[in-house]
Amino acid sequence: MIIEPINIPDALTQRPQWVVWRSELRSSKPTKVPYDAKTGALAETNNSATWASFQDAIQACGGYDGIGYVFSPDDPFTGIDFDDCIADNQVAPWADTLITAFASYSEVSPSGTGIKIWVEGAIPSSAKPRKEKIPTSIIPADQPGSIEMYFERRFFTVTGWHVEGTPLTITPANGVLTDLHTQLKPPPITLPHTTTRTAGRKYLERWAQHKIDYAVERVSQATDGNKHNERYAMARLLGGLLPHGLATDDQIARAIFEANPPATPAQRSEYKTILDAIRDGAKIPLPLPEETP
Repeated sequence: MIIEPINIPDALTQRPQWVVWRSELRSSKPTKVPYDAKTGALAETNNSATWASFQDAIQACGGYDGIGYVFSPDDPFTGIDFDDCIADNQVAPWADTLITAFASYSEVSPSGTGIKIWVEGAIPSSAKPRKEKIPTSIIPADQPGSIEMYFERRFFTVTGWHVEGTPLTITPANGVLTDLHTQLKPPPITLPHTTTRTAGRKYLERWAQHKIDYAVERVSQATDGNKHNERYAMARLLGGLLPHGLATDDQIARAIFEANPPATPAQRSEYKTILDAIRDGAKIPLPLPEETP
């Protein structure tokens, strides 16, 4: 892949948060797998020791498919990723509207069909909604495309293929960043916790589902090097629902297993490990909330 380093903002190239990547089949799907540009070993998006300088990444990229920038809580950036928004060299209207609103450095993805934007600003959590969860006010139901937002534990491929009309610098986020994140990932329901009386069954079922959704989110965002530990930790946590009859071990195991499906046959054997962790967690029931009358 031809990279155009001259367009990549200095704000990125000056930070030692670079990897190289190669497209590999994972679960029968092409996946961009990060590698340490210094050693050639697998890189981890939550381990800065496996990242490199921009110069190291550029020098090593000849043996890989491209370079990538790793987002970290230590940097001031958030990345917005639009997929399937370019067709016949035309940017979809929904993507063009957001690109104009953000008014920050934007570039075309390696596939030529997506666009990535970097802004200076923070979001409370990453957002990777399924297409059906994206409001039609953002992407009309009859148009292709998806949006993801990240600020940590993720890398963006970097091409330097600058989107004409956008700045060559990363600009501070405006209200569009917060508004878009809120629409893609509404704040979770806050369940009241008082000492007035024991919660009713319907209330407890909603509370249990909230716990499951939280665990699935954690597992779905886990990096390759941390998937096993995250699955095990979340399985033990949700095991605490079993003594209350608010979930079954099979229900929990399937939710965790399918949130970030293992890629290899050896990893797929983790289903039994997940069940063991759930049953271990069941020894310590989760404290039940109490409902305001």
